[in-house]
Amino acid sequence: MEKLFYPESIVIFGLSAKSDNIPRLILENLLRWGYKGRIFGVHPGGKETQVYGISMHGSVEALPMVPDLAVLLIPARYVPETVEACGRFGIRYLTLLSGGFNELGEEGEALAQKTVECARQYGLRFVGPNCLAVANTRNGLCLPFVPIHKPPTGGFSLISQSGGLGIFQWNQLRNENVGLAKFASIGNKLDITEIEILEYLGRDPDTRVIGMYLESVVDGRALVEAARKIEKPILIYKSSVTKAGQKAAMSHTAALASDESVMDSAFKEAGIIRLHHFNDFIDAAKAFDLPPLRGNRMMIMSPIGGGCVIMADNCEKNGFSMADPGEAFYDDMQKKGNAGIIKFSNPLDLGDVYDMSHYASIFHGVLHSEGVDGAIFFSQWPDMPHKEEKDVFTRLFQTDISREAIGAVRSSGKPLGAVILGTSPTLDRLKRNFPYPLFNSPESMIRALAMQRDYHARRAALAGENAAPLAETTDAVRGLWGTMRGMWGRNFWKSSAPMGLAHRKALWPQVLRKSWLRRIGWDILWCLR
Repeated sequence: MEKLFYPESIVIFGLSAKSDNIPRLILENLLRWGYKGRIFGVHPGGKETQVYGISMHGSVEALPMVPDLAVLLIPARYVPETVEACGRFGIRYLTLLSGGFNELGEEGEALAQKTVECARQYGLRFVGPNCLAVANTRNGLCLPFVPIHKPPTGGFSLISQSGGLGIFQWNQLRNENVGLAKFASIGNKLDITEIEILEYLGRDPDTRVIGMYLESVVDGRALVEAARKIEKPILIYKSSVTKAGQKAAMSHTAALASDESVMDSAFKEAGIIRLHHFNDFIDAAKAFDLPPLRGNRMMIMSPIGGGCVIMADNCEKNGFSMADPGEAFYDDMQKKGNAGIIKFSNPLDLGDVYDMSHYASIFHGVLHSEGVDGAIFFSQWPDMPHKEEKDVFTRLFQTDISREAIGAVRSSGKPLGAVILGTSPTLDRLKRNFPYPLFNSPESMIRALAMQRDYHARRAALAGENAAPLAETTDAVRGLWGTMRGMWGRNFWKSSAPMGLAHRKALWPQVLRKSWLRRIGWDILWCLR
């Protein structure tokens, strides 16, 4: 898989200098992103010797070397023979962006089968078809045929079964100043699937958080097994959950429906975070860019009284409790108030603190308190008339306190989520210039921090339970087997009318009390699904 994301040489099939040539847009992306490997073009019957200075050739056999990666965006009917030619020449990795395969019925299905056969004959691996291929911000690799700017480099990697939604996500990343590591659009996934790319990203040092948009899960058991071994947050948005969605997915990427109830349980068991809002990809990436939230005790802060109320409501809905930083902290706060009209507590209404120099000690005191696990802050940057000397409210709402926030976070090792509201141009400027993740709403921030909290709690629980003594494990396995025999009898497995899935699932929590038994239990449940 390394050559797929780090090819030292690429050949683009169908490349031409014509203004309506789509493969030319792939070349433009590579040049725009600063890819430094060798690039060749192949166009049978073409008369051009170069495109943007890139040497053109009439066939793959005419290339001066065997490229690491071939990019195919040609009519579907020519794909099988081109794949075969690439295999004979020694190319081992290929991205197939062309559409017109198993998403279009019997004729396309035949082309898909022929393509797979040709690839397997020569040991050639490919991504696609009907996809936007892969991208890597580390080396400037950008193979989608849609013109696009390079997003900021960071630790979020995305696997998407939809190329269009993947590109939309790239634009969101740029807007929100969230960095991208790698991207894979897998389309119909006739060969390389999301599982192989997930395993690769699990080992990738540049990737810290993995996002996946899926319309189908072909091998759920393999996906769960791969996720169990990866010690990174894995976020999955699974669409095609209704009859209408499944019908649309069949015409889009030939996706197959999956058993949602089994999938939900299996995802939870494997530590996968299942998303139900598409924008949660961005919010979760921001939350995981903060230090781990290792408890439920949350401190709420805002100079907006209504903001305190909204955050308090959402904290309770997401399982957070109100943190107590201690009497000494509140005594100190009384000295910082301007008119003395607010009694400080949690939520902490900062509307009476006009001197912004106090914010450093407030953030420090909150995050360094033993009674606080994390904090959230909600403010605004409104469009206000400026004067040569700013009034007290302009200073209150238009002072950069990012250094104070970052310092307290780095010193305490605890997260501080922040929401700043304002006009669109102002927010765009803030997000691109603040060296700190800013959320778009209190609701999305708190939901994302709850995901982060739950992820770290599950990882900690699994680490503790997996340390069970071997003798205890052996006794528990024997006890499980005895319980199963007692509940279902010796002929359970051969029964012509086994109990229903819902009944079996209801019984499992009674016997699967330890995490080291869950793998056994889920393997059995998967077989019985």
